[in-house]
Amino acid sequence: MGYWKIGRVIVSAIHFVHSGSRVKRGFTLLELIITLSVMMILVGAAAPSFSKIIEENEIRRLATEIEWLLVQAKSEAVMRSNPVMVKVTNITGTPNVSSDWLIEASVSGGSTVISRVVGSQFPKLKISKRFNTDTITFDSLTGRPNFNGHFAFSSADNKIVKVMINNVTGRLYVCSKEGDYDYSKCS
Repeated sequence: MGYWKIGRVIVSAIHFVHSGSRVKRGFTLLELIITLSVMMILVGAAAPSFSKIIEENEIRRLATEIEWLLVQAKSEAVMRSNPVMVKVTNITGTPNVSSDWLIEASVSGGSTVISRVVGSQFPKLKISKRFNTDTITFDSLTGRPNFNGHFAFSSADNKIVKVMINNVTGRLYVCSKEGDYDYSKCS
């Protein structure tokens, strides 16, 4: 009878070791399928918000680049005591998606390019301008532009952001039509 008891203990020990090794082998196919399904659902739900964040950052980047191009043109005109011209190419008064537009600031005469913003870096954004001309000149004494106007742009959601120029005050600022993208509302 002692042998039976010892045999039972041995069988129990073998069963315990065998069942313990089963846990250590890894995941079952069902567990992997469930995990992958949950991950796919989470990634699918997060994808639209990622694209929205990318669009918002692109709008902010364009606003910053145009604003700083204009600030630099204003500053360089005064510092060099020479008018600086901002030439606008392939931007009309109607918002359109195009990547062949260009905004370029250069010293009067066009010999020295100070800064440029290129449309190929913003291929999904609609852009338009509200100026009477394709060339804005910043005065060498006051740094003021010769025209009032703005650049307006938006992404697929049609939330409009503007970079405004005032020729009387010389003020440059960025605003949003409805206060979107953390910009103040345009007045």
